[in-house]
Amino acid sequence: MVLAPGGENPRADQVPSSRSVGIRLTKRNTAIDEILKLRRSVYKFEPVFDKAFRKNTTDWKNAFGARNFQPHIKLFNPGTKIDDDLTKLGDLFRKNIREIEFSKAVLKVYD
Repeated sequence: MVLAPGGENPRADQVPSSRSVGIRLTKRNTAIDEILKLRRSVYKFEPVFDKAFRKNTTDWKNAFGARNFQPHIKLFNPGTKIDDDLTKLGDLFRKNIREIEFSKAVLKVYD
């Protein structure tokens, strides 16, 4: 999928070769346990909110930004020469990649 708002649906204004492209992991993915461990280690530092104002982050809900947490993995940076038909890339990925393992996490903070 194109990593942009609405990127899971093909759109003429989102050309995959000019955007980041990745995959969304489902809850049944074997990597989810490790992702949730990492997520918990971060959101435990969130302040306790007044539930009338805002609910705290949980494994699958966010206090900030998009309401539902959907883990993604970026596979390609913008500027690659990939085909606009991402089903070809998806089929190739699923055929060749059986398991995903995380060896590090990178946190980027923007002003």
